[in-house]
Amino acid sequence: MKERVFNPAKLRGARYPAYSQSTLAAEIQHRTRDWSRPLSTSQSMVCEWENGKNGKNAPEERTVRVIAEITGQSIDFFYSSGAEEEDDEEAALPTTDDLIRALAPLFVQDRDRSVAA
Repeated sequence: MKERVFNPAKLRGARYPAYSQSTLAAEIQHRTRDWSRPLSTSQSMVCEWENGKNGKNAPEERTVRVIAEITGQSIDFFYSSGAEEEDDEEAALPTTDDLIRALAPLFVQDRDRSVAA
């Protein structure tokens, strides 16, 4: 059985363009604040996760679960089998549908603000 390895390029692809590294870290902390062991993250930690190689500096699986929930991806999306090429940047690029899904809430917020004004 092949080992699953965290793929940093997929994290970059999943968070962009909706989240910067710092906003993703803040959202992780916000969503886990009521846990018995909340996740403490920072922009520099997200940067380390994105720049890790071969699973080094990878987030814990419970952190990946929260990231998956935030980005709307499956948990498996963030992992590659040990046999796969780890720095396949093209595979992690968001599709047009991913971009539309990520940006849609921003347009709704703008619309709601203009209606309220």
